[in-house]
Amino acid sequence: MAFERLSDVTPEAIGNITVVLEDPDPTGPGSQRARFVVVVKNSDGTVKRLDGNLAPHLTAQQISTVQSFLTAIRNKAIGEILP
Repeated sequence: MAFERLSDVTPEAIGNITVVLEDPDPTGPGSQRARFVVVVKNSDGTVKRLDGNLAPHLTAQQISTVQSFLTAIRNKAIGEILP
């Protein structure tokens, strides 16, 4: 009886990419965060989900842009939602 041959799995396509930006309540603890999920479709039909902290994958300029975006969204929410 022969051992079963292991199949090589090759990533073939990128499925959904999800980015979650978090701007916590400024009166409480915590800091801005960015997380990601990348769905990878493999040659054997399997799907792998990669997720983690997005910050290490961004340049300093991109981080600054995201921080500015979160600040702008918070200011917009304050101006349009609060009395």
